[in-house]
Amino acid sequence: LFRGMTPAPGAWFRHRDKTVKVIECRPVPSLQVEAGTVGAVRPELFVGLREGGLCLRKVQPEGRAVMDAASFANGARLSPGDRLMSED
Repeated sequence: LFRGMTPAPGAWFRHRDKTVKVIECRPVPSLQVEAGTVGAVRPELFVGLREGGLCLRKVQPEGRAVMDAASFANGARLSPGDRLMSED
């Protein structure tokens, strides 16, 4: 649903004033983390939603190639508890 339920196909978030496009993800209904908050970065990147969460698998940072989300998290130095800003 993440691709079909947004005004433009796809989903995005902001990190350090850069747009990051979500390319591939899977739902994690049991995740209990505040919406927009990083729940874990290893072994995979988990982000909370209003209900449940997402495991981000592939992302595309602005001006960069598609990469696995774990590599993005390492390069961006994300930690559990960090906030990711919505595009809207």
